Amino acid sequence: MKHAFGIDFGTTNSACIGILDDRKITKYTDSEDEPFPSIVMIDKITGEVICGRDAWNQRQELSESCEIFTSIKSHLGTNKSWKIAGITWTPEMIASQIFLGLKNQVMANTGKHLKFESAVVAVPVGFSSKKRKSLREAARLAGIDIESMISESTAAAFHSYEKIRSFSQIAVFDWGGGTLDISILENDKGTIKELAIGNEFLGGDDIDLKFSKYVHLKLEKEDPKNISFEDMPAKYRDWMITRCEAAKKEFSYKDVVNIRLNKYGEYGTISVNINYQEFNRLIQPEISRALECLDSTLRKIHLNIENLGCVLLVGGSVKLRPFIEKIEADWNCYKVYPEESDWSVSYGAAQLSIQEGQYILADSIGVILSNGNFYPIAKGGTPLNRLETTASFAIVEDTDTAHFIFTDSHENVLEYVHVPTFGFFQEQVDVKLTVDQNQVLRFVARSRKRSDKYEVEWHYTSPKLIYQLPVKI
Repeated sequence: MKHAFGIDFGTTNSACIGILDDRKITKYTDSEDEPFPSIVMIDKITGEVICGRDAWNQRQELSESCEIFTSIKSHLGTNKSWKIAGITWTPEMIASQIFLGLKNQVMANTGKHLKFESAVVAVPVGFSSKKRKSLREAARLAGIDIESMISESTAAAFHSYEKIRSFSQIAVFDWGGGTLDISILENDKGTIKELAIGNEFLGGDDIDLKFSKYVHLKLEKEDPKNISFEDMPAKYRDWMITRCEAAKKEFSYKDVVNIRLNKYGEYGTISVNINYQEFNRLIQPEISRALECLDSTLRKIHLNIENLGCVLLVGGSVKLRPFIEKIEADWNCYKVYPEESDWSVSYGAAQLSIQEGQYILADSIGVILSNGNFYPIAKGGTPLNRLETTASFAIVEDTDTAHFIFTDSHENVLEYVHVPTFGFFQEQVDVKLTVDQNQVLRFVARSRKRSDKYEVEWHYTSPKLIYQLPVKI
């Protein structure tokens, strides 16, 4: 049996999809039939690690005894570390616990005979080469080899490609638990180019907390105890947030939701009815922020919602009833709601692990010659896996240094590189180009008359790329 896996390594939740023998699709859920919460807690005394749903449900209660990491992805690629229970934890070590949690979840769902050793992983648009390298190391520590990385928006677009293929300009509106990420894509027969991105640190978690504080305030007005929500014991705050998260979803099919807890501190047993109109008014500011984020992203490329082809809506928060009602009334464009929208990115990543597309260099990178002409070393339109090449140049004057000016095809200067030479007229200098697994272009220059120790390297860590989806046109 052949298994392929796709992972959406999210800020708040991570999702894993498996595909067996190119046919059977399995969604690996947690104990609540949801994606795996990307939260890691480490006990300050014992060093015990708790992650996933267990950590999520106890995050307030254990906040005193544990170090809690709710967005470790933001620390990847940095030198930050934490000394906990005698061990120095790096971002890679902490992120590996999420990969391990996903791996254990797969094992629990399928049996220990299954080998989960590799996956395609979706990452945010603009995820730097340092962060890619760091994430790859985190996965390796969990025994998972990252076959390739794909942007979250491209993975989502691939999963829903049959529904969006006729549109040339597509907005991917990815609203999850912790962040809102927007990508404006250009689709040219399956060649995906990212035109603009926008984001807000705004998600379902913010709405859950706001909703919980609102319910608490209603209780306090009805039965004053002179206790703020922040002053409630941590375990009761956890219980309230968890119940409000569930109630938020119930509004999809109910007009009145009951918030009931058998024990809520000094308030005892509570039962509070919230109607849909209250909830709708409560979260309108968050919805307005989300819509403005899309508008501002479109303005970067001089578009608006009226002349956009379609919007692909993914992430758990796009299923909020007030949000859907708002965009159905206000957005005059085609809207695509994939089934199980909070799994769309991992579905696309899993599908790309079977039928992989390819990254293509969007713009040429080369050097300015002594006559002022641009000479491309890495040519735009070339797949990354075919970029390895060597270009040879000759110095045109007696000098002990060959000066290279690297630019793009528009002659925007990217780097100045100075290569030691012996100073002979027409001395040959070779520039070798390779590309690593993190999409870093590595240029190595050396005079043929100098030894390897005189090599000079330049790493171009942010090349402009497009992605060719493996679709039939």
